[in-house]
Amino acid sequence: MAAVTSTRVIALGEVAPIPLAKGSWSRLLIHQQTVASSRTTLGYSVFKAGSRTDDLNHTVDELAYVVAGSGTLLLEDSTLAVSEGDALFIPGGVWHTVAAAPAEDLVMVFAFPWPGYPPTERRPARP
Repeated sequence: MAAVTSTRVIALGEVAPIPLAKGSWSRLLIHQQTVASSRTTLGYSVFKAGSRTDDLNHTVDELAYVVAGSGTLLLEDSTLAVSEGDALFIPGGVWHTVAAAPAEDLVMVFAFPWPGYPPTERRPARP
């Protein structure tokens, strides 16, 4: 059994934000830099109303949970509506863009089976 001292609590404010488009941001809460023994990553993102991420393609699966708001997940061949309470599974190798609804922020928690933000290809977001 692991020692109790290896258990950590990471407060959202402890981790610097990673700036994204239109005032949006992400924070990597649990990963190798905050918990040295971690082999996974847990993060928190706020996508400002009307914003979009780049088109992303991660090498590993991504899990996400919509904490608040709504928006769409744009895929190569379809668009999926997402809203508060939805869980998302995005397989590794799938191009995707997160777009917040025009009138509200989209807040998500995300996770990767990788010790940091995984290797990711990026291209400009589609209109």
